[in-house]
Amino acid sequence: MQEPPLVPRARLQGNRPAIREGERVFTYAHLLDASARVAATLLHGRPDLAEARIAFMAPAGFVYAAVQWGIWCAGGIAIPLSVHATPPELDHALGDSDAEAVVVSREYLSHVEGQGRSVILADEAMRGETAPLPEITADRRAMILYTSALAARYGARTR
Repeated sequence: MQEPPLVPRARLQGNRPAIREGERVFTYAHLLDASARVAATLLHGRPDLAEARIAFMAPAGFVYAAVQWGIWCAGGIAIPLSVHATPPELDHALGDSDAEAVVVSREYLSHVEGQGRSVILADEAMRGETAPLPEITADRRAMILYTSALAARYGARTR
């Protein structure tokens, strides 16, 4: 089975630390498990996302990585949304990318509600069931990034 290249490399690391958040340490095994559960949630019975565009909003750290990897493992294109984005920026990113769903950390739920997209809570997705994952070849597209140049265009303050 072909997987995104980061998965077999991470599997080799097993119980070594992957991400530290304060006192909490998440291993590569934790990351792989959480991302596989996110992938299964996103697939929701489909065999492959087939490069469907999935936006996500989470703070930097374990949840961010698990959701991003989960999107890739399900065969989707990840669209990270800045937690500092203004409503016009979010409208633009979601509309322009034609994202079919948004995976969001609970604390940012109000930022993406009402956008006309399916909303999935990241913590629930990471606790979901597992399922067979699609084969992912190296020629798949993986990510769409919206940069601060758009922030200037839509009147956002830059940091």
